Amino acid sequence: MGNLLRLITGNKASPATAATATSVRVPFLDFAPDFVEAIVNGEKKATTRCPGPKDTDHTSDLEAVISQGWALAKCQHRGFAVLAIESSETRIVRDIDDTLARVEGLETGTELQRILRGFYPGLADDDSGKGDSQKKHMAAAEALAIRKNSTPVLVCFYSGGMKPAQGQAHLKDLLAAAKDAGLETLVLDHPTEEPYQKCKDWQSYIEALQQQVETPELRSRPLILFAHSHGCLQAYGLAKQLGKRVLKFFLAARRPPTMPLLDEVWGVSKGADIQSMDDTALLEGLVGAWRNALLESVRGSSLPPVAKKILSTVREQYASPCSPGGSSELDVVVSGDAAVAAPIVAFACSQEKEKGETATKMEGWRSLTSSSFELKVVEADHMDCLSSADGKNSELVDLLAEDMKKLLSDASAVA
Repeated sequence: MGNLLRLITGNKASPATAATATSVRVPFLDFAPDFVEAIVNGEKKATTRCPGPKDTDHTSDLEAVISQGWALAKCQHRGFAVLAIESSETRIVRDIDDTLARVEGLETGTELQRILRGFYPGLADDDSGKGDSQKKHMAAAEALAIRKNSTPVLVCFYSGGMKPAQGQAHLKDLLAAAKDAGLETLVLDHPTEEPYQKCKDWQSYIEALQQQVETPELRSRPLILFAHSHGCLQAYGLAKQLGKRVLKFFLAARRPPTMPLLDEVWGVSKGADIQSMDDTALLEGLVGAWRNALLESVRGSSLPPVAKKILSTVREQYASPCSPGGSSELDVVVSGDAAVAAPIVAFACSQEKEKGETATKMEGWRSLTSSSFELKVVEADHMDCLSSADGKNSELVDLLAEDMKKLLSDASAVA
């Protein structure tokens, strides 16, 4: 017969004869059963073939909205309520009174809100135009959906000198490994990118990052943080802000924020001094601390456009008041209790330059956690530690994947 969706309806107060539902409306036909069966007060009334994906003109006393394997239904006849919805594979919703009372199995508030908009056509993404009842139903659905998903999310921060697309590309092997392990991922950007450009200082930027992980779909889910190089600074700020919500903080190739970076690399004590630095001085500081084949190849010559673009990005990022890295501004970052609640695993690269992010410097992260600390050294250089070679993941990505799988297993056991 094909996939079957069974809609069980009735009136709890006074069972009576109801009009039979003979059609369904499916505005978001990502997934739908082949047939719908209506059961009214325990009696099977009709089995109806689902309309096609573009057939949105059907109207009936009973409507079903189906998307991504989830289904809700609304009875529009004489106060009859949908008591349960069943599919051929799983029981999706039960104990429904009026429109919504309880939802089981849903994983994201966004998906459920999208489905609910099928009940209230014309609703915008904001709250304008929603009645109190509609708002109540959607808020309840969102809360129930979020509580059902305790799977951790991997939140990543990429290196300095990169724009968002470049950062995503640099992290691609790690993101793929996380997906294979069953993790959702989120990549957050530097303060020079949207939506952070209105941030004026460190605290406002960290609060803006926090908003990114407190959306309806994410706010109740635990997080795993990973950051590379310059991204470790903001990841530390977020980990400190979120406390025990962070299950683990993985970081690679960056000294702790208690150690001034700008002073050693460029000889300045605050980010504002980077802004006025010429390209030659900026370039020399970069290649003196971190190997970069492209930039090293253009030293002493006219800079090609690609090199100028990299330097422009570096200047903007390291000069930002939202990313303090000099000795005169570090108190802003480590003020109060400097330790994060999460365990820290730090990865140092064996081929770092002396002015770069050596294992000795990275040992300083030990004092910045109230939980456990582990330092691992991988055979790699500063920038290639995340890159695959000969079709194989890097040592760092493999180690991270192993740890992430264990975290997922532990989280599932607790749930």
